[in-house]
Amino acid sequence: MQVPLFGHVPMILGADRARLSKRHGATSVMAYQEMGYLARGAGELLVRLGWSHVTRRIFTIEELIHAFSLEAVGKSPAIFNPENYSG
Repeated sequence: MQVPLFGHVPMILGADRARLSKRHGATSVMAYQEMGYLARGAGELLVRLGWSHVTRRIFTIEELIHAFSLEAVGKSPAIFNPENYSG
C-alpha cells in the first residue's frame, strides 16, 4: 500500500494579521451563506487565498483539481479581509 502524500496550505490571517480562529475573527460557513455568498464563490476564494495559478483566475471544480499543484501553494500566510469581498 502506498502512503498518501499530505500538504498544508498557509495559515489564514485576519485583516489585523492575527490568526483566524473561532474566538478571533472567524465567521461560520452558514453565516456567509445567510449573507448571500454562494458556495462556489466561497470555495474559489478559499482556494485563491493559499494557491495561485499563472494564467487563470476562475476554474470549474474539475479544472481546479487538474490544475492544482503543491508547488503553487504559497509559503506565507494569506490575509483575509472580508471588506475586500463585500458587494
